[in-house]
Amino acid sequence: MAARSNEVTRWPLICAIGGIALTLFVWPVAGLDPTPSDIRIPWWALLVLFAVSEVAVVHVFLAGEAHSFSLSEVPLVLGLFFADPITLVAVYVGGATLALVTFRRQRLVKAGFNVASFALQASLATIVFYSIHGTQGPLQPISWVAALAATICVLMVADVLLNLAIRLSGARISFRDMLTTLGVGAIATFMGTCLALIAVVILWTSPSAGWMAAVPTLTLFLAFRAYSGQRVERERMVGLYEATRQLHSSPGFEATLKTAARSTREMLEAEFAQVIALMPPEVIVSSLDHRDGSSTHGDVKNQAWPSGTLAELDSLDEPIFSSAWKRADLLRSLVPDHSVRNGVIAPLRIDGRLAGAVIVANRLGDASSFTTLDLKTLQTLTEHISVSLSNCRLEDSLSDVTELKEQLRHKAFHDDLTHLANRLLFMERVEHALERRPGAKNLAVAFIDIDDFKTLNDSLGHAAGDAALVAVAGALKRCLRPADTAARLGGDEFAILLEDLDSDQDVHGVAQRILTTLRKPVRVQGQVLTLHASVGFAVVQPGDTVEALMRNADAAMYAAKRNGKDDYALFEPEMQRSASKRLEMKRGLAQALERDEFEVYYQPVIRLEDERVIGVEALVRWRHPQRGLLTPSEFISLSEESGLILSIGRWVLEQACTQLPSLAAAYDNPDLSVSVNLSPRQVEDSKLLETVKETIARSGIEPGQLILEITESALMDENGAEILEALSELGVRLAIDDFGTGFSSLSYLDRFPIDILKIDRTFICSLGENGDPTLTRAILNLGVTMSLAIIAEGIETPIQNEILEAMGCELGQGYLFAPPRPLGDITESFERPYIVKSAS
Repeated sequence: MAARSNEVTRWPLICAIGGIALTLFVWPVAGLDPTPSDIRIPWWALLVLFAVSEVAVVHVFLAGEAHSFSLSEVPLVLGLFFADPITLVAVYVGGATLALVTFRRQRLVKAGFNVASFALQASLATIVFYSIHGTQGPLQPISWVAALAATICVLMVADVLLNLAIRLSGARISFRDMLTTLGVGAIATFMGTCLALIAVVILWTSPSAGWMAAVPTLTLFLAFRAYSGQRVERERMVGLYEATRQLHSSPGFEATLKTAARSTREMLEAEFAQVIALMPPEVIVSSLDHRDGSSTHGDVKNQAWPSGTLAELDSLDEPIFSSAWKRADLLRSLVPDHSVRNGVIAPLRIDGRLAGAVIVANRLGDASSFTTLDLKTLQTLTEHISVSLSNCRLEDSLSDVTELKEQLRHKAFHDDLTHLANRLLFMERVEHALERRPGAKNLAVAFIDIDDFKTLNDSLGHAAGDAALVAVAGALKRCLRPADTAARLGGDEFAILLEDLDSDQDVHGVAQRILTTLRKPVRVQGQVLTLHASVGFAVVQPGDTVEALMRNADAAMYAAKRNGKDDYALFEPEMQRSASKRLEMKRGLAQALERDEFEVYYQPVIRLEDERVIGVEALVRWRHPQRGLLTPSEFISLSEESGLILSIGRWVLEQACTQLPSLAAAYDNPDLSVSVNLSPRQVEDSKLLETVKETIARSGIEPGQLILEITESALMDENGAEILEALSELGVRLAIDDFGTGFSSLSYLDRFPIDILKIDRTFICSLGENGDPTLTRAILNLGVTMSLAIIAEGIETPIQNEILEAMGCELGQGYLFAPPRPLGDITESFERPYIVKSAS
């Protein structure tokens, strides 16, 4: 009984075995004399017997390899007694080779190894036999010993070569499996040799009764085949149980696919197995397990399969064979990246619908193809795989629902940009903290507003603004304890809940940490920025509700802003009164337009050399029912917060343009211009251009008589840039108000159609009082260089007027000439009752 290896990938071993066999065949096999006998079995009969013995084999799988056991001892012993040595070796190799090539269809490397092994085994068996037996007849005990020694020699040589081949191929076989294989082979070899000797004795004494020797030989083969089959079935049952256990214990869908692929490949003794699961509508999840230990898992797209593949799979009711001649296209479409000789395909179904497929390909070793038992095993296994995948899908669905709920809950209670708590979660935590306060330490709430954030957003863009907000969130986290809560309430407003404070003074330390941390430079989109914030703290007081605590913190934050920004303040009752006044003012603003409470005042713009009025600036006033006449500084910021600035701005523009002809007549200057201030919100208004066009058309003035004053921050808004260009093309002149106090640069002045620069009053106030006129002179020189008109704002003393004239400033305005007055108070005679000429 000879064992054959499944695969050897090293040709040097094959050449070495073949070389040794050839040497032994040339000498001493070729020089041996045959056993004297009147009976000679024809060479072709022995050839057929050797071929049949290699076809009718029993397969045993060890260490991932398929090994074959045959009854080749029968023709070998017959040949030793009834054929010459050269013929015996030749037909041994020829018959076995014919079986390997014709029936088993082994690959070249495998066939080469087995042919070389057959040649070596035949030569050694012949040498051992003739060395012991000599030329005696078969009826002597020494003949039986010689025959048994020859067959045992074949078994031992085959076993050695088998284990050597397995190790060289990188696989391993356990010592227990080695002993099992050798033991079973030894028993089968002994029994086969005994049957062969019986046949020899029968043929030697009565050749006509030779057919009787075939009966026990066939019985032995069938018995051994039955034993092997039972063993395979038992191993399959154990394997099914283990595979089912592993499938049901696999954690998750992907793990189940991998387990299914590995279990299927191992049970059907194949080169690789692939499990494919359909995941509607488009994704197909595939897991492949290969005998070399590699495995792949991933997704492919439905469109990558040839048309009709899914339909053909769906038409299958049970597993089918596939080979080069049968269902080859389907097999290749399912595993296009692998070389396939033969395979088995089984559909996976869940609730009667196609859910995937199992593909097992390339049966290992001498077992050249899959069997009906393999189909039945795969059918049972696919049913377990389908159940496991169905359970996994249900578990995954439940897990997905749970995960989705957690994601939705997180999204509902957290800010998407900064991942801080949002307003809803923050309010809940403040409420919970107030509920547990009687048995806990003190707590406080802080409101944080980023100073000049809109300017940053307009100048660098919204992406930079978002990055700055994320940086602020990170800074706040670093300043707080784990038990504290930081939240983004919206826009650039943040809040903090401080719990378990030892004293009210603890908030001072937190405030300093926040301001200090925010002042550290941060890099935002390649630019280094320093952020500042105004922070307001409110420490809880007896009877405080969530709303009251939040309102107090908000009032303290506005107090910090009024203190000059980049500061913090603790809430005091007076702040709430101030906040109430602001709220009352906002409510009044909403009704002021309807009640006609706004008025437009005009301050003249003077040509300094002859004190002629060449223009006026329109300034809005609010005649409050209770508080009297209010200047813009008292309500414009509130109107911007509430959004009313757009309505107020359109009203002022309409009034200024409509009243300009009356003003021109009063000042006896038909070319008189009127300046109207635009807030950044107005510049961003998409309706601004159309509003200006309509207002100019209704009033009948020339576009060049209208001057629109904007702040430097408006130049940094990319959206407003197009509107400014359109206004300039319309003929309206543009002026930068309070120039020198913002963030504009020469590149902005050159880029936008600016006509006038208005020097801020803070530069003018220092003139004549030991102030440095350098910046004022620089702005005047800049105007000359860039052909821009310069207007000095806030001229209040004759000294300031004379210094500006000496510097070459041509235009100015201020209380020195006239305060802002309503249209009704302006007369034709222009007087300067408070001017005092300086000594020349």
